[in-house]
Amino acid sequence: MDDERINCWFSNANPFDNDCYSDDDNRSQHIDMLLMLWAAFLERLATLCNDKDVAKRIIQSAHPLACSVAYYQAANQIHDTNPVAGFANFRDSLKHLVKASISWNIKEEDELPPLRTDLINKTLISAKKHFKNSGSEINEEVLEIAKNQCITMIDYDTTNSWPYSSYAVANNSGIKESHQIALQDLDDIPDISVFGQVIRGPLAIGILASCKRTWIDDLDEESPIHLLVAKAQLFTEYSGELEPGILESIQSDEWPNWAISLLPIVPDI
Repeated sequence: MDDERINCWFSNANPFDNDCYSDDDNRSQHIDMLLMLWAAFLERLATLCNDKDVAKRIIQSAHPLACSVAYYQAANQIHDTNPVAGFANFRDSLKHLVKASISWNIKEEDELPPLRTDLINKTLISAKKHFKNSGSEINEEVLEIAKNQCITMIDYDTTNSWPYSSYAVANNSGIKESHQIALQDLDDIPDISVFGQVIRGPLAIGILASCKRTWIDDLDEESPIHLLVAKAQLFTEYSGELEPGILESIQSDEWPNWAISLLPIVPDI
């Protein structure tokens, strides 16, 4: 009974089995599969790590990654008929990606968080480096759009303090307010996957690259000993339990090089 599958969102949300993604949004499927894999991988790493402070930081990375997938899938499912809610879910998907990066950008509890623009710029630089290192094509125009529009989408329908309706930021970005979107012809509103590919995709890839660098690649003999022990134990588990299924998915779901190189352990294929 202990091995019985729990009927929850996480166990039913495999992006490759989910029809909420549009036909031209294949990249988001690979991104969301990676986000879910890393969420599970990091949660297990935190469980194995006996250093409670380090484990807490790992969990701060893990949980928002899965939440970003949940909100993006919800945005896809509802956007065609209710774009007000679609954009709100998309906004929260972006927010959780940014939230996941806090654990490696704030290493002390009393440290002030970086400015959102600085954090997003750093993340997109990581995405650009990853594309270059994996031999994948870099679309500079898309990266520039993501850089300029990410904050705009995160601030969609943001209010100063409930129940007041004044915006926390001046709404001079060009994005419509929620009541305007509610009255707009549905046929004139772009599919949410357009925003997913141009804005969320580069941000998520940068987050994944930074996550792997922080919790795997940059660990050395000076890293906390409990984290190194946990990493070694988890790698053993990963190779025995997860890697066979991942190798099968790489073949059946046609993983590109940029996605394969973001796996916790890159298989020799």
